[in-house]
Amino acid sequence: MKNRISFLKSGVLGMLLLSGSVIADTPSSDEWQYGVVLYGWLPDLSGSLLYDVPTGLSGDGGVEIGDILDNLSMTFMGNFDARRGKFSMFADIIYLKLSNDKKFPIDLDQINLEAKVSMDSDTWVATTAAGYNMVDSQKAQVDLIGGVRYLSAGFDTSVTILNKRTLSISENSWDGIVGVRGNYSFSDQWYMPFYADIGTGDSDLTWQAMAGVGYRFGWGSMKLVYRHLAYEQSGDKFVQELTVSGPAIGIAFSF
Repeated sequence: MKNRISFLKSGVLGMLLLSGSVIADTPSSDEWQYGVVLYGWLPDLSGSLLYDVPTGLSGDGGVEIGDILDNLSMTFMGNFDARRGKFSMFADIIYLKLSNDKKFPIDLDQINLEAKVSMDSDTWVATTAAGYNMVDSQKAQVDLIGGVRYLSAGFDTSVTILNKRTLSISENSWDGIVGVRGNYSFSDQWYMPFYADIGTGDSDLTWQAMAGVGYRFGWGSMKLVYRHLAYEQSGDKFVQELTVSGPAIGIAFSF
């Protein structure tokens, strides 16, 4: 029996993580340049899954577990950025761990029962791309990028009604992406970092966008950004829709 699971808004304060910036804050050079950012992230998670829940019972009823995934227990965002001259490359990783237990009343063939559903989810999203600088002026730096994004989503579910059933489902998706990234300087200190990509492949559509404001110091910069990542899939894909978005504050270092 097919049930569409909606796991709606979950907010947590992301751990402060050592990661590379997805935005190059310095102009091009003939020597290798690298960027790292220490930041915290407050993501919201929403989406839907296409799921078969084994109840072991007959009838038209089902186990409604619409908000089973309302606890985001861990999040990690890491990125490494390298640049030489007009060429650049980066690798970005997002890890989301969710877990929850819920009890649901169900009615099967006029029999009132209570179902207990326990679910754990581990989701990885990895993006890697290369870029070529198209604009490098005193005010703005803009790179064209192209690469791939990988999604790995795994769910372990335990359903207890009259007996206990367990189910594990996982799905992987590879998508090609194209986009732009860069920054625009309002002054010597204030600037706006930005990033956007779009792609397809195993997914119908995946896209990502980020923008915010930053302030430069002699040793680096601080930035406040908002990041949004989305997936759209169809057919018998396990992950039908997925969005992860929220603000992040970071301290950037370049070397």
